[in-house]
Amino acid sequence: MSYRIVRLALSLVVGLLLSACVPVKDAIKEPHVVVDAVKLRDVSLSGVQLDFVVGIDNPNPLGISVHGVSYHLVLDGKPMFDGSTRRRIRVPANGTSHVSLPFAIDYEKALGGLDGLRSKKTVSYELKGKVDLGLFSLPYSKHGKMTLPRLPKVRVNRLAVKAVDLSGVRLVVGLKVANDNDFALKLAGLTGGIKLAGVQLVEGKSLGGMNIGANNEGELELDLKVAYAKLGNVLSTLRSARSVPLAFDGAIGVPALGGARKVPIRWSGNVPISR
Repeated sequence: MSYRIVRLALSLVVGLLLSACVPVKDAIKEPHVVVDAVKLRDVSLSGVQLDFVVGIDNPNPLGISVHGVSYHLVLDGKPMFDGSTRRRIRVPANGTSHVSLPFAIDYEKALGGLDGLRSKKTVSYELKGKVDLGLFSLPYSKHGKMTLPRLPKVRVNRLAVKAVDLSGVRLVVGLKVANDNDFALKLAGLTGGIKLAGVQLVEGKSLGGMNIGANNEGELELDLKVAYAKLGNVLSTLRSARSVPLAFDGAIGVPALGGARKVPIRWSGNVPISR
């Protein structure tokens, strides 16, 4: 009979055991501890809030008390959280109770920067600790992979020549921002520059914030007045070509603790012209 079972027996009512007709080692069984579930509470581009739910199963005829649960959480080999809860709970006879361990994971700390979301699709985790039952403790552990959110995709989807006059050309540029995540996306701001066939139309312009629904797209429209001197040889292309090469080079602002974080976004391709 294990040392833990002996100590559990001491924590139960001695009279019940003395009146039993079976040996102590058969009357007392070791409780079973396992991480039953991982529940997401909130997900964003900056981080995730989740609960690891630890289940304590008591197969004995009398209830037992949990004095606390210790934990050690590691992400991709990097220690993130180490501590314990001291909330006492009761596990009924022949029953199960649960303890939720809440964590708020900051992707910037876990990945060394939000740009890590571009190169990684998942992050491995390992949670381990002990459940304190007073006279002894029982270990638990769980490991797996956590899916990371995807950065929004920005592209220039249309270019329209709205007017031509003595002062220059009025252009309207349409920007599409796609959210491929299963949660709504809030962008604190979008800034960037747009090049038309190598000519800088916009540089470092603030394009404002956006709220984009889950698995949805949002659109921004830029109304630009460009002087002939700036366009140079591109002017003839605007007059006759069906499409032109456009490039976007900027950053999105992601809400995070301590203020918005900027993540670089780049796109280039041919865009049809409407007149």
